[in-house]
Amino acid sequence: MMQRGIQRQRIGPAIRRLRRMNQLTLDDLASQAGISASHLSRLERGQTLPSFQVLSDIAHVLGADVDEFVRLESEVTNLDADLQELLDAYGFSEDLQHEMLSTSIELRQALFETLKELGATAHRRPKPAKIRNARRGSNRRGLQQQAQEQTQDQPEPSSVGA
Repeated sequence: MMQRGIQRQRIGPAIRRLRRMNQLTLDDLASQAGISASHLSRLERGQTLPSFQVLSDIAHVLGADVDEFVRLESEVTNLDADLQELLDAYGFSEDLQHEMLSTSIELRQALFETLKELGATAHRRPKPAKIRNARRGSNRRGLQQQAQEQTQDQPEPSSVGA
């Protein structure tokens, strides 16, 4: 069931993006494609999937090829698989993963790139605990060294007046 909802989130936004690029209103595209504006609106919002014939009619009006939607489907399927892998690795709950995978294609792409960069950055830097421990160790050594130097500089107590 989750896969079908995600698929709707791929096709609908792609139709909307192409419609806007062609500077068509919802009513214009719906009329030219032979469907109702409310049906097109549901398609764009991912509430329903178009039949092949409706998708073909929409693609024709938009000057696109159905192959573009197939290519988009393939690219976004790979993106979603990669994003889900990163979300798993970062320990996101299943509910949050579902919510993130239900966002726009552009947002999912940005999220994937950000998490990927965070992962690459994390591998290049020492972990925060290691940094803290290193600082503590150097501070301790510095304090111990200062204490030793101070005791070496002080004269030994004399037994004068004893």
